[in-house]
Amino acid sequence: MKIIINLLFVITILINQNLTLSLTNPEDFPLTPKNFDSFGTRNCTSIIHGTAYLDIVVILDTSKGADELGFNGEKGSVITILSALNIGQGENKQVSRIAIITASSEANIVSDLNKYNSKNDAIRDIMKIQYSSNTGEAIDIEKALKAAESIIQTSGRGDNFKKIILLYSSETDYDCSHELSFATTDESPCRTAANLKNKGVYIITAALQFKDSGYNPPAKSIASPCFAVTVKSLPEMFVEMFTYANCFCESVFSQFFDENTCYKSGECLYFENTPTGYTIAQKVASVANGTLVDIRNEQKQNFIMKIANNSLPIFIGLNQLQRNGTWMWDTGYVFDNSYNKFYNNNENKNGMCAMLNSDGYWYATTCSSYKSPKPYVYQVNACDAGNFCYDKK
Repeated sequence: MKIIINLLFVITILINQNLTLSLTNPEDFPLTPKNFDSFGTRNCTSIIHGTAYLDIVVILDTSKGADELGFNGEKGSVITILSALNIGQGENKQVSRIAIITASSEANIVSDLNKYNSKNDAIRDIMKIQYSSNTGEAIDIEKALKAAESIIQTSGRGDNFKKIILLYSSETDYDCSHELSFATTDESPCRTAANLKNKGVYIITAALQFKDSGYNPPAKSIASPCFAVTVKSLPEMFVEMFTYANCFCESVFSQFFDENTCYKSGECLYFENTPTGYTIAQKVASVANGTLVDIRNEQKQNFIMKIANNSLPIFIGLNQLQRNGTWMWDTGYVFDNSYNKFYNNNENKNGMCAMLNSDGYWYATTCSSYKSPKPYVYQVNACDAGNFCYDKK
């Protein structure tokens, strides 16, 4: 705790001397999203290798459950997170924005998302917040989430600027698995959290009471899947969580996310059920700045078969159009047998393109603009910290 207090003291001196706080060296944040490229999917661009564009509402616990020293630790944690972000304003700018709430028995809005024009502006305000300004016996999470929701509704940007609620809490985690089945109103933290998540808001819970002990959050909690952590692990985990929140697809596309491994792919898949010839399917994909889909692991194949549902067979982006006798993926990857679902000797046929059949196998098919037309799936890169997608409306 002394280290945190000393850190806050040093930061205060830097700000008072009008020095720019620059802590965005990627080496400061060793944790990056899980590398599944060897399994055949594109990763989301990390926020430390790109620029996040998020709207973040921070809820600081000022209840007696947190205590004053714990509250100082919360402020230090938020400042650590701010160091990895570019804070600013702009409806269609690649910047993140932050709002602050203090919460105990009541929720007090310190600032909305429109207030801070820079990282230092936000840090100055955070440093000024006193534990005694809004304290009570326990944090009322329901009221805190409602206050965060009102901020998002009144000052949030468009759909392409993803919303995060970062909740520091000294309360025991809610098990929402049963409550959601019976609640019929919004008068519960679980129901309010569920409504927010259904609207696309990510909720991160940072548990204060598990600083030095084991932590096993409920399978169904207030937090979004994979977003329940301890305050102690938050400085290591926020890079991955913010990266995934900032990695998304337009609504007409499908994006792979595995709750078991907490992995999200940086690819957006689109299923076109209008049959065309193979080369025309390639051209349609290129118009969308994409390619016919590659399949380099079992998980992705299963995901594609689920998307295509009852419309199989479909064209996939594996063909010999560049070199007769050599299979290549349209995404640029060489077909190297690390994942091979060709049926019998189909891969030995020359001058061919590939389709995925309902039995889960790949078959060689004709490469034509009109012969043997079929539906198809193509992929584009997800919007993320390295691929800025602003709201064009």
